[in-house]
Amino acid sequence: MSLPAISTSTPPDFEGSRHTVAVSTISRVALALLTGAVARSREAGFKGRLGLHSLPQADSFYRRIGMIDLGLDSAYQNLRYFEMTIEQARAFFEQEGER
Repeated sequence: MSLPAISTSTPPDFEGSRHTVAVSTISRVALALLTGAVARSREAGFKGRLGLHSLPQADSFYRRIGMIDLGLDSAYQNLRYFEMTIEQARAFFEQEGER
């Protein structure tokens, strides 16, 4: 399974932010953090699997990289819960290695 590519073209400013920050900058930082989280998951024996609650303005990012949207979690501030499977983690690492 391959993940969709993240565009690095100059995008519009990040909506909902108090400060003007380019989405490409946010995407690069988010990808770096996710790469570290997947690596830590592997080291801990979870084979790259991840689960996270997303702020509304980041939901589309997690969908775009192929994480599974499990919907709103009423037990956690009604934030969306996303998961990355072992297969998605493997594909994510492969794609990040190509960048």
